[in-house]
Amino acid sequence: MGRQPLTERISVARRSFARHFLCIWIIATALLLGASAYTPTHEPPAPPENTFEDGYPRTEDGIHIGIVTSNLLKPWALGRGPSADVPRVDYIWSTQPPGHALFPGHSDTHMDAYFAPTWNDYSSTDRINHSLAWFQAHHPDWIAYRCDDSGRPTHTPAWYAFGTANQLNRVPLDYSNPEVQRYMLSGAEMQVRGRYDGLAFDNVVFNNFQRLCGAYRWSNRSGVRSLQWHSFGYPHTPTTNARIQSDLLSYFRYMATGLRRAYPEKSLTANTNLVATGIPISALTSLFDGFLDERGFTGFGRGWLSDAAWEQEVQGAEDIAEAGRALILVAYAKPAGSSELTHLDVQRTVNWVLANYLIVRGGNTYTYVDRLASSYVDLAQYHIPIGRPTSRRYKAQGLQWRDYSAGLVLVNPSSTTPRTANLDGRFTDAFGVVRNQITLGPMNGAILVSKN
Repeated sequence: MGRQPLTERISVARRSFARHFLCIWIIATALLLGASAYTPTHEPPAPPENTFEDGYPRTEDGIHIGIVTSNLLKPWALGRGPSADVPRVDYIWSTQPPGHALFPGHSDTHMDAYFAPTWNDYSSTDRINHSLAWFQAHHPDWIAYRCDDSGRPTHTPAWYAFGTANQLNRVPLDYSNPEVQRYMLSGAEMQVRGRYDGLAFDNVVFNNFQRLCGAYRWSNRSGVRSLQWHSFGYPHTPTTNARIQSDLLSYFRYMATGLRRAYPEKSLTANTNLVATGIPISALTSLFDGFLDERGFTGFGRGWLSDAAWEQEVQGAEDIAEAGRALILVAYAKPAGSSELTHLDVQRTVNWVLANYLIVRGGNTYTYVDRLASSYVDLAQYHIPIGRPTSRRYKAQGLQWRDYSAGLVLVNPSSTTPRTANLDGRFTDAFGVVRNQITLGPMNGAILVSKN
């Protein structure tokens, strides 16, 4: 075949050059705009349906244990004792590296890797965070700052627990910034790799607990590129408003979408209050496979829930079970650092925690009475053969009841009124006392195994 005439070859070359130039110009323009301009985080599509299904241990019979951290099991970790001696734990929400390798022979325990999506920077596998100086040099527009008491901008980062003994100097980032979202997603993917069953999201709360106020974002005013203050529009106190709710939901949806695409076999579990301020739990069940509730029925160990607060907690737990999601009901027996409980206080706490757990227990629900000691305490009451639930929660004789195949559970959520219940037969309570009648004081519970 003969060669094209010179004029045609020149014409084709010019057209090819023009096309390549146009592509290069478009890409360069997009990169320039992406580096200098910020747009609000738009509502992304719902996350793809997760293929993670029934990966949590089932809780259809008896009492099942879920703990906040693997630190409770340190005496048994990394082969310090025979694997058979490790206490039976169904779920560890925050598991130290190297994940399942901590407890050889216990592959049936669900173990999550810890992730703090709003206040930690996962820049390496050993959790060493970039410094403030690093962000100021490389990404000064990513840093989230506080305002003063009058609402004026400052150059003080919105440190976690600012001004307290618990302050963490981990650089707070602007999670409404798409570049930060991509950065945090890469950190989340790094955390969940390896011998973990899922990712544990901490502080999924919808109030401004860090008092984030704004960021200094790049601006091109009068042709000069400089950092200018941008207010987030969040409340200046640890409360909520529509803006922070929208930004957080968009951020969590972005994270869930990315993680499910990359690791569809991994679970996503959120630490949140069941009665989230301004956010119905149904808005979160589409994003997360499970939930950890540190408030639980003991109110962080600072005050047990009763009356209307108890009803709200129960409804939240039942909604999660109805949605087929997992739930760890944390039960702090006392505030951190406080004095030890008396024997009677321990008995009452155990009754309250386990009775409430059994009142709301679904197909993947766990609990543990925490802060009785510095390491795991395997209470005899965890092994009560109560069987499977045979009814939903109901009210009778002024108490909340639920029937089980081998007994029943009662709770008195009143803050003021004791109640007496006549039992249909003879039952043994959680501490071995045989009863055919029981009186429960305010905020008390009972687990009763049938002797008939």
